[in-house]
Amino acid sequence: MYGLMKLTKPVRYLSSFRVYDFTKDDAQRSARIEVELEKRGKMIKRTDIMIASTAIGQGATLCTFDSDFLELEDLGLRLFK
Repeated sequence: MYGLMKLTKPVRYLSSFRVYDFTKDDAQRSARIEVELEKRGKMIKRTDIMIASTAIGQGATLCTFDSDFLELEDLGLRLFK
């Protein structure tokens, strides 16, 4: 919601989106992803990795304007394009 509010986009439709909890499995997946990115020399914010990990774990498609997430597609993240 922060990104949309910052861009002054309407947020009324977001109430219909599903919100997922960050689980222990997500935390483990996040750690594996971050280690892999470090090996590749890629730096992505940890919070973005946590978001991606949750989406991957849920089999969800992530809708975002943040191009950093493109680095995570080959690690299982599905992006809405």
